[in-house]
Order: sequence, then C-alpha cells, then structure tokens
Amino acid sequence: MFEMILDNVDIKYTRTRIAIPRHNGKVERKHRQDSERFYKHLKMFDLTDRRKQLAKYQLN
Repeated sequence: MFEMILDNVDIKYTRTRIAIPRHNGKVERKHRQDSERFYKHLKMFDLTDRRKQLAKYQLN
C-alpha cells in the first residue's frame, strides 16, 4: 500500500540492502550505537518493562 501511494504521487522509491553501511551508514551507525548502549545491557522482565526501559533510554 505504501509503495502504491508513492507511485500515485510520482515519488521514486527504492529499497537499500540490509546491513550494508555504505548504502545507509547513518542508520547502521545508529543501530550499532543503540545495541552497544542499550540492548546489550537490557534485562527484560516482560514486554511492558522493556517498553518502559526503551522510553527512558530514548529521552537521554
């Protein structure tokens, strides 16, 4: 549906390959930083707890 809407308004859309920094280095760097700063240290008790921890992390 997303791609159909883009096509209807004449917006060219192409996907980049996953996990290739030269194609999307900013996103890959952010994923690495999030992993190093948050996910590696996460102790999750349930999904609600994880959401609370993530919200707190995103405020910093």
